[in-house]
This record gives sequence, C-alpha cells and structure tokens, in this order.
Amino acid sequence: YQRRVHGDNNIRNQFQQTIMFLQGVWRGLGKVIEGNLSYREELTITQLKGNVFSMIQRTQHPETGNALHSEQGYIRLFPESEGANKGRAEFIISHPFGVGEIEEGTYDETTVRVETTQLVRSATAREPYTTKLVRVFQFVDGRLSYKVQMATTKQDLYDHLEAVLERST
Repeated sequence: YQRRVHGDNNIRNQFQQTIMFLQGVWRGLGKVIEGNLSYREELTITQLKGNVFSMIQRTQHPETGNALHSEQGYIRLFPESEGANKGRAEFIISHPFGVGEIEEGTYDETTVRVETTQLVRSATAREPYTTKLVRVFQFVDGRLSYKVQMATTKQDLYDHLEAVLERST
C-alpha cells in the first residue's frame, strides 16, 4: 500500500490530511433534528493499518447519561492513485438494532461524503426500516461536524442528525 501512494506527494499529502482530520477521539453535542432531541456523543476513529480505520460511535442523554445509540464498523479510504477508486471512501457499519450498512462516496482534505449502497436487516429488526443514509463529515476550524440524512419505508430522505465535535485526544 505504501508503495502505491509514495510516488506522488500531492496524493500522499491529501491522504495524510484526511487521516489527520479523521483520527482521534471526538466529543461534543448533537441533535436529532426531527423532534429536537439533544445528545452527547463520543466518536473514536483509529487507523488500523494503511487505509483501514475502525470507528466506534456512542451517544448518551445529555442530562441522565443513559445510553441512546451506538454503532461501529470500519472506514476504508482509497487515495487518488488507485485508479477507479479515486478519492473513494467506504464505511461498513453495524447497529445494535439488527441493521448493517455499506456506504460509499468520496473524500478530500476536509470532507467525507458517503451514502448507502447496501443495507441488511436481521429477522428481528423493526419497522420503519431504514432504506437510505447520507453522511457528510466536515473538518472546519479544528472541529469535526457531521450531518446525516435518512430515508425509511415511511418517509423520504430527510435531515436526521447533526453534531459538532471537538478532538479530545
């Protein structure tokens, strides 16, 4: 992998800048836009090797500290030098309520944008079923923000979540 991005400094720099803005433990406040529910969040992104990262996201009620939601999975980034995978990002995420998702998209030095390409559900997953997710992460002024849009079997794509996080480590 290192040999593939070693030869072109611009490609290597773009990849390194993306790694820098993603990696770390991020904490902050988010909200469910519909219903205006706030939550505290911790997002941990760790480079495992080369272009592969682990991701663990947990949210809590801001006052009680009770767990609200969690998801975990992997992020894979493919630098421009990889031909058909130019600036490509892939997320593979699992949820404790019986859903697994694959999201694909693009990245640059400050933004990662992915959307659902595949969703799978266990037999015990409950309706309304998620049918599509779009996630956009942006790094601005030392903060990581994200917005998530979601569609379900009962509602077209809508703004679902947003958060602003600060790096704690």
